[in-house]
Amino acid sequence: MPPASRGLQLALRHCSPYKPLRQFQTQSRVRSSYVPPTPRPIPKARPKASVWSRVQQLEMRQLWKELWRNFREARIWAPFRAISRQIHKIPAPYRRFIGNVLKFLPIISVAIIHFPYQVMHTNGSSMSPFLNPNNTPDLPETKDKLLIKKLGMENLGFFRMKYTPDGTIRRGEIVVFTTPHDPTKIAVKRVVGLPGDIVTPLSGFDGPSEVIVQYNHIWVEGDVDDREKSRDSNWYGQISQNLVIGRVVAVLEPWYSPRWLNIDEHNYPAKRKGRVANDAVAEAKLDIDQQAVRSVWTAADNKITVLLAQLRGAASRKTVVNMLMREQKARTKAARHYGDALDEAMRNDPNTRATAVEVVEAFAAVFEQAGLDVVLDEHQRLDLQPNMEARERMKEQVGRAGMMAKAEKELEEYDQWSWWNRYKPRAVLAGRLEKRKAEWEKEVKQLERRNASTRELENLEAGHLGAATGRRE
Repeated sequence: MPPASRGLQLALRHCSPYKPLRQFQTQSRVRSSYVPPTPRPIPKARPKASVWSRVQQLEMRQLWKELWRNFREARIWAPFRAISRQIHKIPAPYRRFIGNVLKFLPIISVAIIHFPYQVMHTNGSSMSPFLNPNNTPDLPETKDKLLIKKLGMENLGFFRMKYTPDGTIRRGEIVVFTTPHDPTKIAVKRVVGLPGDIVTPLSGFDGPSEVIVQYNHIWVEGDVDDREKSRDSNWYGQISQNLVIGRVVAVLEPWYSPRWLNIDEHNYPAKRKGRVANDAVAEAKLDIDQQAVRSVWTAADNKITVLLAQLRGAASRKTVVNMLMREQKARTKAARHYGDALDEAMRNDPNTRATAVEVVEAFAAVFEQAGLDVVLDEHQRLDLQPNMEARERMKEQVGRAGMMAKAEKELEEYDQWSWWNRYKPRAVLAGRLEKRKAEWEKEVKQLERRNASTRELENLEAGHLGAATGRRE
């Protein structure tokens, strides 16, 4: 055993107040400055390529090189290689210029083709004195340059290149068109008559003394006012508007002082002599489909009589109302008929106006009973939209109609489902159907009485309001 002095010495050494403090301070400094190292991720094992896979890769690479070399050395590219050798003989600045031209050539071509304006040359004396005023038989033939605005691009500015399909031709304009008797030739004439006009042709015309210009057609003439000096409608009649290429905007002679056209200032021979009655026949302005629709509105037509009977009869009117409340297709069809009737009534034709007004009033009453409002859709066409009360009624009617249809289907399929007959006798199904029909008719009658009472209250309120207004006055 160690002596007591040694044990006492060890105890004093460990109980000294300075040494433990120093020891702890040292440890705290070491702990605060120590940063543990970041563990490195274990590297992934590289895939070991076999000798055979390496050989396959080299073979495929050699194969593709061989195919590419054969493709480049094919005989089909021989002319292009010759052209390339010739091009490389050209100096570099010129080659760059040719490349830039080829880059922008497609864009320039498309712009020229779709540009709304075009310059054309015209010769001859058919449009004299407005065009080629100095053209005489004793002197060489003269030509005028015309600035043409292509038809179908009427709403375009000078720098906008967007095609629009709509283009209206006005009376008195000078147009460029493809001649109907020879599609390879182009003529320049003045528009004298539009659809609906009555034109008196010049003497020598092989046709009636008065011509009604039909839908999508025009009557064109030259300003020379001589049938022998101008091949126009006095020879081949009215022409289709589809043959028109464009209208003349200006005469570029001389080029530094163009003459811009103002048709209101032109006093051409047909206008001066009064050979054209403007808008004399309204029917000629309509296409074939519209004319067929208008023919329905004659008083003797059976279709209008049947339609009025359906809208005025009690039973048939109830059927129409229920159909309008259930089916969108029926509402669309009714809106189309209603719009046709409105158009016909607004035309003020004495032969059809009374019938059209009756149809409009009958439709209005049916729409009011069905709770439908006449609105315009996104295509500016008439459409029928149910109001809030009508929507609730439609939901109820669709639900009840579905229940009745289900009951009728069960009754029809009763004989087919023999295993079900033990649990639902035929009498039970028939009774259920009759019960639902009775409930349906009862609710319909209640709805009609409610609508009638509402209309009476509105009439009474209107009467009281009118009486109060009269007393105030």
